[in-house]
Amino acid sequence: MPLLSVLWGVALLSLISLSLLNTTATSRRIAQNTLDAAQAEALAEAAVVRAAVGLADARPNSRWRSGRRERIRLADVDIIIVAQDELGRIDLNLADPALLHGLLRAIGVEGKPAEALVAAITEWRSPGGGSSGGGSSSDAHAAGLLARHGAFQSVDELRLVPGVTSSLYERLAPALTVYSQRQNVDPQLAPKAVLTGLPGMTAEQVVALLSRRDQNPSMTTAIPDLKGRAFSVSIELTRSVKKRRYEAVIRFTDDPDKLFWLLHWREIPGFPREADTTPVGPGPAQQSYLAG
Repeated sequence: MPLLSVLWGVALLSLISLSLLNTTATSRRIAQNTLDAAQAEALAEAAVVRAAVGLADARPNSRWRSGRRERIRLADVDIIIVAQDELGRIDLNLADPALLHGLLRAIGVEGKPAEALVAAITEWRSPGGGSSGGGSSSDAHAAGLLARHGAFQSVDELRLVPGVTSSLYERLAPALTVYSQRQNVDPQLAPKAVLTGLPGMTAEQVVALLSRRDQNPSMTTAIPDLKGRAFSVSIELTRSVKKRRYEAVIRFTDDPDKLFWLLHWREIPGFPREADTTPVGPGPAQQSYLAG
């Protein structure tokens, strides 16, 4: 009997020891994951600063181009950075209905579905229930749409607009912004997703403009005076086989002590939207939609 008690005691102590070892291993993994996440975020923040400095570089040959992938290495981590000037995207709050129709047509949405979506977007962003065109307030409500009646705070908010499915959102998002504060777009800075949506723009013209801007890199090089300009910054960190991705939006200031304000920041699981890396120049077909 005493021997049996001893054996039970040894077994119990073994179970307790195993439990403690598992708990310690789990705690160690949690601590390591937390440390890795903190280090990755610090590197991503450094990448944002590097992008801002590159965009504001007074030397034309060293200045970063909007939409071009830049590669740097920090602390044994490979980092890919893409800074996209938001003047090249369609502002969800200010774009007129014709431009929204063009964007929808470019992704294969036309006719009544396109009219309903444009009505829903303009109704959503219009204060007091007024529609800015592309569909009346009564039309929107007849379609069962419940509008926010205020400016979009982010492109993600478009997901809440009635009629915008996940698939449709993924096709629209790369061309949209809420930070340009312009009714028009600058085709010299516009991603391909935007150019194909400009009214009157043909596929042949897009290809020709892509080639033109690619042959003349200075067309997409940000000017030194960036006061008030907003840029989205996509960051991909790679350490060994592990990847982390972040998305930021910055706006340049005229404060010599603070180069930019951070407007948006998040880590994105999977694959976030990226700035298109193929630049294009202006063409006669879309003059009414060029930035003034």
